[in-house]
Amino acid sequence: DANTAYTAAQKMISEDHIDAFIGPSLAASDAAVAPLANQAHVPMIAMAPYEYDPAKQPYAFNDAQPLSLMVSAVFTYMQAHGVKQIGYIGFSDGWGDQVLAATKRFAETDEIKILADERYARTDTSAEAQVLKLISVRPDAVMMGNSATPAALPVVALRHRGFKGTIYGNHGIVSPAFIKVGGAAVEGVVAVTSPVVVYDQLAENNPVKPVATAFMADYTKKFGPGSASPFAGYSYDAMLLLKNAVPAALKAGQPGTEAFREALRTALEATHGLVGVSGVYDMSPTNHNGQDARA
Repeated sequence: DANTAYTAAQKMISEDHIDAFIGPSLAASDAAVAPLANQAHVPMIAMAPYEYDPAKQPYAFNDAQPLSLMVSAVFTYMQAHGVKQIGYIGFSDGWGDQVLAATKRFAETDEIKILADERYARTDTSAEAQVLKLISVRPDAVMMGNSATPAALPVVALRHRGFKGTIYGNHGIVSPAFIKVGGAAVEGVVAVTSPVVVYDQLAENNPVKPVATAFMADYTKKFGPGSASPFAGYSYDAMLLLKNAVPAALKAGQPGTEAFREALRTALEATHGLVGVSGVYDMSPTNHNGQDARA
């Protein structure tokens, strides 16, 4: 809940006097917390593909793959599999809007026509009406702009109504919970994801493979097989980013001071070639994510 995130962030800044945030892990919560972090000069590493301008929010960073990068990969796959016309179904909120914007951008580039745009709320218990409208326009495939377990709702409805085309998702749907909730209906859904999810299938020369392999060994030893999701990886990468930046920041001031926080922000911005489990980070004053196709 974005309001709860805002209240928690206020408390951490004013009462706990924190030097950095890791999170939140939803775009809507990131949007609520970022103004507080920037006003207080507290670096924040969001764990969702939150869209922002580093010039206007210089203390905001994120370590999740940018939406444009991931949707581009989905459309490359669609094009390779002969998709010409799609229907879109997504959340009726900012995340649904962002995925749709990226979908429109790459659909135009790849000459794929969008036949319908349907929405539902994260808290809805049915998407049958929206799915009936989607099926009525006869798309080759469906692109989803949702995330986490509520993403299973339209998939189940589409299969229940006999839709045979491929259903595509973004990196927000990839989790054991989505598969558990969707059951047999989500078999065959195609989604782009973080390298850590398929760490054991990466090429031996992939720079992420050794870092992701070590992380997964430790994580599954503690929490059990099938326990890791991309978000576990994002929190780990956030710690790697901070660990990499703190030594430089300590040269400028002591923790708990504005001088330290400002130096921490500058050090994060100077991150170069840092290999995480989600990709390789090369940040700059104009790029507070720094990921490329290796993500």
